[in-house]
Amino acid sequence: MITLLKYKKLLLLVFVAAVSKFNFAQTLNFDFEPASSQYGQSSLTFTSGDYSLTVAPSSVSSSANALVAKQTDMGLGVKSDNSSTWLITGDETLHFSLSDSSGAVEFSNIGFKTAFSAHLFSNETATLSINNTSYELNGGARGADNASAILIDSNNATAANWASELATSFSLTPSNKDTNGTVSSSDYRVIGLSVDLGATTPSVTTLQARTVNQVIAGQTVQREYWVRYPQTRSQSSYPIVFFFHGAGGQGLNMLNPPLETLIDRDEFIGVFPSGYNNRWNVSGESAADDIEFFQLMLNSFNGDPLFDQSKVFAIGRSNGAGMSNRLAKETGLLSGIGPIVSQQLDFLGAIDAPAPVSVFQVNGDADTVIPIEGGYVGFIGATFLSAQASADNWAENFNCSPTANSNTQQWGSLTVQAYTFADCDENRQVRYHAVEGATHSMNLGGGFDLYDEIWTFFKAEETAVSQIDEAERVPVLGSLGLPALALVMLSLGMQQIKRK
Repeated sequence: MITLLKYKKLLLLVFVAAVSKFNFAQTLNFDFEPASSQYGQSSLTFTSGDYSLTVAPSSVSSSANALVAKQTDMGLGVKSDNSSTWLITGDETLHFSLSDSSGAVEFSNIGFKTAFSAHLFSNETATLSINNTSYELNGGARGADNASAILIDSNNATAANWASELATSFSLTPSNKDTNGTVSSSDYRVIGLSVDLGATTPSVTTLQARTVNQVIAGQTVQREYWVRYPQTRSQSSYPIVFFFHGAGGQGLNMLNPPLETLIDRDEFIGVFPSGYNNRWNVSGESAADDIEFFQLMLNSFNGDPLFDQSKVFAIGRSNGAGMSNRLAKETGLLSGIGPIVSQQLDFLGAIDAPAPVSVFQVNGDADTVIPIEGGYVGFIGATFLSAQASADNWAENFNCSPTANSNTQQWGSLTVQAYTFADCDENRQVRYHAVEGATHSMNLGGGFDLYDEIWTFFKAEETAVSQIDEAERVPVLGSLGLPALALVMLSLGMQQIKRK
């Protein structure tokens, strides 16, 4: 007979044996947007924990000038000084190698981000060389800023997947042809890189590409979106945060290394949809019904307990911020929104939201694309409320305190005037932030993580909402309980009278 102690030991041995079969990869993220610029280097070294990534250039025709450089807000490139010559072009290659104090380190699952104003476009290619094998990869849609840059991983490869390649170094070179096989002027800058230590097999899928069918202008169209799961999942269900890109972008534009780190803290599941023709239909930008698209994406999670559809949030930039605003005004599906560099359009201001949401609105007072004071914007063909009026409108919708509390904050290198409308329905808040000196790109500097700030707000809001729910349940139960108790006592009293 197996005793309880022996049984526990047997279970432990089985567990250890099972775990030993898996190699859980550690992901290293390297940021190529430095606090200070450095030009004309024969090599550059970037660190992540105890690991060092060395980057060195080579060039066929311009070796004298093809020296690697890193520049603030620009990323990694090839140039000898701060001249306008910057891009990594067709005759230049960057070599990457990973090491620690003991020497070369093996890695796999390479992914990198290319910067917004000089990345691979969808009709261009580049070549990644690893283990004497060359992989041709494709670019994507142009982003609005570095925060919405293009993520390039093995999903972008042409008929190949380099994720499982195990090596200590690799090279990256622009191709001389586009996806049609014709000559291309491919070039790029790199602003971020991630690798997994060791092998990735068997791996936990963290980024999943999905599609749903939608009828647009009489044609069935496959709408794409990506789902980013926490790397290690310890919860039975997670809040869902949608990230809506700016005009001209695509879903993965919004997924950057700090955001991946935030998701990997086991905080939430991120969803990154792409707009139809790279735009969200907030005020006639396309023929797509993007409210329906949002509902279709949510429906695709039905039956999966990992997705907590009672806690759904939306964060967007520019045109994507407009999409977040519209969803909050026209559906009751959201718990909170984080519109960045866009306030409500005037027609949205006239709509009463069907349910209260928490609002974290961010605007730059130097924004010339969607000015903080609002008004008619010609290239969009729409009129915006002022940022202040937009926040006031949310507060009025949710019966918040009429006067906002204000304070001054520091976000990175910029000063922020923050206004909070409290005591809203469901104990929610409306917050409006005017960032001094910030333009439409909302580059805050100083390592400040805006997504982390917004998510911290959302979490605190949900805690406040749950507390008010609990507080409201007590008096409801009490008001039902007292009459019930009185009836019981009356019944007992009548029985005593009958007995007498």
